Amino acid sequence: MYALNFGPVLSNFEELMQGLWTTIYLSVSAMILGLLVSIVCAVGKTSGGRLVVAPINLYIELIRNTPFLVQIFIIYFSLPVIGFRMSPNTAALTALVVNVGAYGTVIIRAGIDSIQRGQIEAGHALGLSRGLRKVSMYTLASDGLSSEWENVHRDFHFTIVSACSSSWLIRFHELLWDQAARYRHLSSTCEFDPSSTITEHQMMVDALLKRDSIVSIDLSRRHIVECRLANDSKQPESAC
Repeated sequence: MYALNFGPVLSNFEELMQGLWTTIYLSVSAMILGLLVSIVCAVGKTSGGRLVVAPINLYIELIRNTPFLVQIFIIYFSLPVIGFRMSPNTAALTALVVNVGAYGTVIIRAGIDSIQRGQIEAGHALGLSRGLRKVSMYTLASDGLSSEWENVHRDFHFTIVSACSSSWLIRFHELLWDQAARYRHLSSTCEFDPSSTITEHQMMVDALLKRDSIVSIDLSRRHIVECRLANDSKQPESAC
């Protein structure tokens, strides 16, 4: 058994909490502002003229074809030369918003293009508007954005990790994300006995609390396999 020493962690607990708050603030702010930029640019690419589409395309190509770390350096070190001075946190937030906005524009544009013609016609039938733009905005809010949100979320996390030059960290992030996505999308298509399910979960929790990694991994693997076998044994129409 390893002897864990939490002394250095506890002695710097205040600094760690401050860093945690900064991370949460930058992440949430960048996601919200970046999503707004993505929506505006995606709608501009869809319904705008050449004078609108050309600058958006230039912005997307510049951001997507340059490393995120370089973008941070340009914003933090180059902009002050021409008179735009900002704090480190503001520079980091600006770089994240610009990067997320470029990648999100492509994703949301794909979501807009995936809206079926029948949905637009249904919007006309409901009396939303005879103009394509207004109907598209309603269908985008209800369908396009919801279907593409996961891609925006994934690209945001990849942007943060890609700021590090470690190829191992990037590969590990992709592997961890794929495994988490598989487990998140694993749905039960049959009814289980609640008592047995609670018992299995309790056994996994107990193994984790005892730091017994071998038993914990074995129980988790067995639980997932049993769920998968139970799903395969049922017809799709019997899904609950």
